[in-house]
Amino acid sequence: VVRTPIRYFPIAVDKVRYVGEPVAVVVARDRYVAEDALDLIEVEYEPLAPVVDPEAALADEAPVLHDVAGSNEVSRREFRYGDPAGAFDAADKIFTLDYRFPRYASTPIETYGVIASYDPFTESYEVYSNYQGPFVAHALVSLALRVPENRMRWIVPADIGGGFGVKAGVYPYIALLALAARKTGCAVKWIEDRQEHLTAGTTGTDRVTELEAAVKADGTILGLKDRAMDSCGGYIRPPEPGCSYRSIGNHTGAYRIRHLEREVMVVATNKSLTGPNRGYTCPQLYFSLERMVDTVAAELGLDPAEVRFRNLVQPEEFPYKTATGGLYDSGDYPRALRTALERFDYPGRRARQAEARAEGRLVGIGMATVVEPSVTNIAYVGLAKSYADRVK
Repeated sequence: VVRTPIRYFPIAVDKVRYVGEPVAVVVARDRYVAEDALDLIEVEYEPLAPVVDPEAALADEAPVLHDVAGSNEVSRREFRYGDPAGAFDAADKIFTLDYRFPRYASTPIETYGVIASYDPFTESYEVYSNYQGPFVAHALVSLALRVPENRMRWIVPADIGGGFGVKAGVYPYIALLALAARKTGCAVKWIEDRQEHLTAGTTGTDRVTELEAAVKADGTILGLKDRAMDSCGGYIRPPEPGCSYRSIGNHTGAYRIRHLEREVMVVATNKSLTGPNRGYTCPQLYFSLERMVDTVAAELGLDPAEVRFRNLVQPEEFPYKTATGGLYDSGDYPRALRTALERFDYPGRRARQAEARAEGRLVGIGMATVVEPSVTNIAYVGLAKSYADRVK
């Protein structure tokens, strides 16, 4: 999918690109001896200028992580739905805001775990690992080890201590442990410790978003222009860059916004690697879109709940097809919001908020109306490819 010629190894080769990237493997009879042996290894590093911000990484003078690529931009796609230009021409007011969404990580009770062995007679591998979706990773590791898939047997225990998506990133370590097993001629086990997981486990993407909204005077949102820069870390590791496109079907949220222009850039930075991570890439969308709705309300002197009511998909419109092709099968969004406001005692809370602010106390009331995909639709991964590539 990604045309940028970046090579990703399970261990650093020539250059270390993020903290936590493996640089050596020690195999010992027990963990204590292995830890002591690691302390004896001395690595000489030649310091290089780092780049950790996706926006800064795109600057002409930014250090390039992969010389063969020529830049830190590893993927770029542009999308247009409806008539964004017409929507912005018809707007009474245009809002432009920048948002920064930080990285986030899930921490399963059980960290990565791999046990690998090699049979020299059949030239085959047997691997135990704790990722609940082994089928795609199985093919990747087979390719990396240059063996047919029928020479790699994967065993996934029924109880794996949760995954939250992050354990998809275990497959490079499987390749590394499989090679160690082949080199040593014995079964090799690696159980990631908590410090290793927090340092270099799979994280959710940090994103810089430039969002524009075309708005009528009554708060109706006509169209959006969304420019996103996602940091994928030191390498782009499958299923990336698919995570940058997962939200496309629901990118207009719960709102009847029929015109959208979106640009997506996936950027290499000196951070650990990204991937699926509990609701992946939708929080980044919700944060920017819902903050924009609140800004529209504040600038137009309208109540944020009222702006949402004016833009929500209406019950009679279901099943509703979004501008980007997503299908919302059923719902009554106005009723859901109205019920939440009633149970919260919204008018009363607003009155108490005004009293508190008159006394010099800062009291906030927040709300968000979002649509979260409830099932996996792997078709979004194909959006990383152009239409011409997809129809081949």
